[in-house]
Amino acid sequence: QLHVDEVTTTLLLPLLLFSPDRSNVSDLASVKALQTKYAQLVLKYMRWRYGVEKAEQIYPKLLLQIVNIRTLSAAHGEVIQKVMFT
Repeated sequence: QLHVDEVTTTLLLPLLLFSPDRSNVSDLASVKALQTKYAQLVLKYMRWRYGVEKAEQIYPKLLLQIVNIRTLSAAHGEVIQKVMFT
């Protein structure tokens, strides 16, 4: 529904990977810095690609999708664990 291009989606992936709240993160400061860097990169690209006004509308909605993706991923992981250990 956000109608973003493949580059935007690809740039969003490191935000999922570099998440400081994941377990076993050994260097929290570095992970936070990487996440901030990629978040800024996504926003800069979107401003260039879609224009500042549209990017400012889409960007927060896109970041909210990260929460949905992580929730879905966690639920999927729980189902897989139940299947494997049952």
